[in-house]
Amino acid sequence: MQAAVASSREDLRAASDLARGARADRLPELFLQSASIWTQSRDGQPLYVAANGAREVIGEVAVDVPLYAPELRALSRLARNRAAVARSELRLARLQVAARIVNAWFRLALAENHVAIWRQTVAYDRSLYERTRRAYRAGASARLNVVQTHLLLIEAGARYAQNRTAEATARRALNLELGMPASASISVLWPAKPLVPSPLRQLWRNAVRFQPLIRAARRRVLQGRSEVRVQRSATLPTVQGYVAYGVDTATAPEARDLGWQAGVDLSLPLFGFGRYRERLAAAHAHLSALRQAKNALVLQIRQRINRDYGLFRRALESSHRSAEVAREARRVYWMTLHGFRNGALNALVLSQAQTDLIQAELAGANARIEERMAGVQLLLDEGRLPR
Repeated sequence: MQAAVASSREDLRAASDLARGARADRLPELFLQSASIWTQSRDGQPLYVAANGAREVIGEVAVDVPLYAPELRALSRLARNRAAVARSELRLARLQVAARIVNAWFRLALAENHVAIWRQTVAYDRSLYERTRRAYRAGASARLNVVQTHLLLIEAGARYAQNRTAEATARRALNLELGMPASASISVLWPAKPLVPSPLRQLWRNAVRFQPLIRAARRRVLQGRSEVRVQRSATLPTVQGYVAYGVDTATAPEARDLGWQAGVDLSLPLFGFGRYRERLAAAHAHLSALRQAKNALVLQIRQRINRDYGLFRRALESSHRSAEVAREARRVYWMTLHGFRNGALNALVLSQAQTDLIQAELAGANARIEERMAGVQLLLDEGRLPR
């Protein structure tokens, strides 16, 4: 598991525990209290008028019941909203990890395509060099053709080795993202068909619905509202009930007598020297900032989708054009190769045709990768994971 995902999961677990704890604060609380109090006396008389004697013993089982606690209710809602924010942040962490894996996957796919192209080129050049050398020995080809085809083979072999190194690097990067050993062998499977994204307006609507960044921003707005309620509820009255059963020698006639005690406590803040007003104003300002941040984020996501949609359309057109260019370059190469074998063309012309073919095939591979990357990027912009 990625460390970022594991960290977000632990944050969600902590926020969920705090939410359950805040909900439990609104429930009755059962507790045991026991005490023994000694009072200093002088000549057998207590020093304090409120004292009941030289010693007071208390042993009770009590229950506190919050009868009316708006602040506890607001704190419970605030804790639930914080847990919802943590849940959205966990989805965002997963989406970010998926984006890194997708990028590493496509880099490996591109490297494998380049290796395949140069592997095929090396095979063609080796066969061509052997045929040209045999023709030279038979007197049917010039020495220059042998040297030129050998040079093509050497250059293709060098590029093949370079791309093999790039492929190994890309594979290690993907293995690291997947949490696998760096030396693990993994193959990239191409999707059967390129992804076809939704229309632009539908992409915008899907982003508002699925994008974890936007969902987290909405949850933060709800969290800001809960903070306002918490500050507002601090000025409301609180009613607390109290029920106890036990012994208290200060109130019972004898130490062995057990009895019930019950009471209701009302607390009403009257004047706080501005602390409630200022905290409430700060909570309102924070809520307004969260709303503006959410609106700015929605605009930013829409602009990103608009940009990536344009990149996808451009990559799609480039992929089609590159495929056509590669087909024509392949036809030219085979025609030139046929003319070279028949002695009508020399190796320099063949070298140029091969160079054009390789560049067209590399450009086609790059265009196909960019097209698929752009389609997957639109899915990530929506907040959905590619499958």
